[in-house]
Amino acid sequence: MINSYFGRIWQIIVILALQVLVFDYIHLWGYATPILGVMVVVYSPLSDNRLANMTMSFLAGLVMDMFTNTPGVAAASMTLASFIQHPLLEAMVAKDADESMLPSWHTMGMASYSAYLAIMLAVYHMAYFVLEVFSFLNPRDLFISMGCSYVLSYILAMSFELFRFTKRDKA
Repeated sequence: MINSYFGRIWQIIVILALQVLVFDYIHLWGYATPILGVMVVVYSPLSDNRLANMTMSFLAGLVMDMFTNTPGVAAASMTLASFIQHPLLEAMVAKDADESMLPSWHTMGMASYSAYLAIMLAVYHMAYFVLEVFSFLNPRDLFISMGCSYVLSYILAMSFELFRFTKRDKA
């Protein structure tokens, strides 16, 4: 149990470090920036306490906000994603699934995990970009940024999952 907490903390640190040190500096065509900090929430197991999970997500979002100079935007978006994560997982996994199940291709199946990831990323990106812009004066740029970042984030998240999946199979 202690190892799982340390593993979870290590995973959060790695995801946030990748986000603030690498992904925040990628701006394809001036629109697409991958935002994978939400993977902290996506990888949360179903058995986690919802309040603790939302608090952890809020704090992880605050860390992202400190490094990206977006006061409260990532924290609010991560908290919203954490709020919908538990009911979404309950709806997408089998009723007889283990409570300590970690969301992945291996445990949920490819189709369910892909849909789960797509919904989580969509909610996070919509909240993030609407809060960041906080205006609909230029909706075309907002939707282009949101869509391009979403697609890039989804591709990278699926690539990471493929890496996690094949790494687990080899072990």
